[in-house]
Amino acid sequence: MKDNPLYIVNVRGTSGSGKSTLVRKFMAQGKAEVVEFFGAKGTRPLVTKVTGVPGLSSPVYVFGPYLSPCGGCDAISDYGNVLPPLLEKYAGKGHILFEGLLISGGIGAVGRAMIALASPKVKVKFAILDTPLELAVARVNQRREARGVLEPVNPRNTEQKFKAAWKTQENIDPSMAATIDHRKPLTSLMKLFGVELKKEPA
Repeated sequence: MKDNPLYIVNVRGTSGSGKSTLVRKFMAQGKAEVVEFFGAKGTRPLVTKVTGVPGLSSPVYVFGPYLSPCGGCDAISDYGNVLPPLLEKYAGKGHILFEGLLISGGIGAVGRAMIALASPKVKVKFAILDTPLELAVARVNQRREARGVLEPVNPRNTEQKFKAAWKTQENIDPSMAATIDHRKPLTSLMKLFGVELKKEPA
């Protein structure tokens, strides 16, 4: 039996907010199988089907590769043209989950495609991580240090994306706006899919 309704969830937030980490954590809850690839050699995951997630009877289709610390749809250079057809293709087959920094700052072609698919059977959620700006900047600097870059990041771009992501929430139907608690992100995400977790998984 399929879950009813099905959800399209776009996780949003600035650099260092925890978008990719959250999606990886979600994928680890079930069995992940890449069903579509992209790239010059066709070796980068484009769509991963995740099954067996506790509480979900429908599969979840995750868009984007997660082979590097900064994963997700930012790795898809033509994401504005690639993602709308993918949304249409998978909207009736299961839930959809995706994230990307470039997508987070506005509605754009991807957001419009999501909104167009909304129906009583397909629920759309623009879900923003509420990670404080200071914590996000600190995480970005930690990633830079791990790569050997000792100069701190200029926080201006991170701050601009932070503001833009929250501004987008004001420009959509309130029923499509959601917030993910950065302190218990997987619990908050699963709640969007209609699943109540008693405890945040490690």
